[in-house]
Amino acid sequence: MSDAKVPSWINVIAGIWLIISPFVLGFGALHYATANFVVMGVVIALLSALVLWHPQDGWASWINLFLGIWLIFSPYIYGFNEMMTPTSNSIIIGVIVAAVSLWASFANRVAASGPIFRGAEPEDEERPPRL
Repeated sequence: MSDAKVPSWINVIAGIWLIISPFVLGFGALHYATANFVVMGVVIALLSALVLWHPQDGWASWINLFLGIWLIFSPYIYGFNEMMTPTSNSIIIGVIVAAVSLWASFANRVAASGPIFRGAEPEDEERPPRL
């Protein structure tokens, strides 16, 4: 697996966790929080999967960055910030998604640009084996 795909896989897993976390952590009865987690989880997982199969679609990583920021602030917007479990889950996963989305964006940009030292070695000559 290339280094450019690792952050996208992390965000796919984070998206799946967002979908199941209200039920695993026991706050499924909070309808606003549950809907927020499920919708954001689906969107984050799908956008990250898109980046896995189409790395040139860097815009998807930038959208995930903003969705991660949304997750950080959503407990205060929806009013469940006084409940420790959903709030900490939202903030922690939001920070992870935002940071990993930045990583994915820059990793895909570097992977798309190719090797840094192009032309540093002669292409017509046979190269000695690397140890």
